[in-house]
Amino acid sequence: MNMYERIKEECGRNGISVSLLETELGFPRSSICKWDKNIPSILKVKQVADRLGITMDELVTIRTNA
Repeated sequence: MNMYERIKEECGRNGISVSLLETELGFPRSSICKWDKNIPSILKVKQVADRLGITMDELVTIRTNA
């Protein structure tokens, strides 16, 4: 699971869309989906983790289905 998929999963648990999350945090539209190709700033990762109620470690740890 990549970071975008993790964020999408947590958004679902929080009852919001990724688009709404971007709007709430003042991020450009569709910026989070590009994080797997473009490395986000640590501040943006922290903002997302805080808004979703998880730690940065939980957000950036890549989980496998194994």
